Amino acid sequence: MADVLTELKNLSENSSEQEDHTPKAHDIMTTYVKRIESFNRYPGQHAVDASQAEEVMELKGEELRVGRSPIIDSAQFIRAVADNMKERLFTTTANRAQASVAANRKEAYNSLINQMAVLNPDNWDHDNPRFGDNEWDPLPYVKTWLGKGRRAAHSTSCMARRYTEEESYFSPLWKMWKRV
Repeated sequence: MADVLTELKNLSENSSEQEDHTPKAHDIMTTYVKRIESFNRYPGQHAVDASQAEEVMELKGEELRVGRSPIIDSAQFIRAVADNMKERLFTTTANRAQASVAANRKEAYNSLINQMAVLNPDNWDHDNPRFGDNEWDPLPYVKTWLGKGRRAAHSTSCMARRYTEEESYFSPLWKMWKRV
């Protein structure tokens, strides 16, 4: 467990020290998930130290005693932490999606991540003022966004007010009163 917690601490420190753009932060998270999952196959230094201490029943000069402490399945713990981290990453499918749907969504997801890399200033060609015009095609995402009933980017207020028939019936009267 200490190895996993050390990796989480390192991830937290790396995340707080730098301002990462979304694609880079995603890559860092994916790397740490793989590092944590690797503890199932290749134990970390703390796990090796703990198993050696268990064999000789001594840890850092202190005698270990058999007690009633709960036994934590390390493989299950590592899998739970990795799964929890994966849930916080960008998702490509629902949990029970068909394989064909998953493949299509994964392709769209990878396309989005690659297109978002254009938004990272480190990738910009500063000599070309029109850099990124051909690399970024937001139209499919905008259509999806607006198709779900969300507001457009230029909207400055809440949903557009819908006038009832009664209000339009009285509008000439209101116009007359405004002139007076």
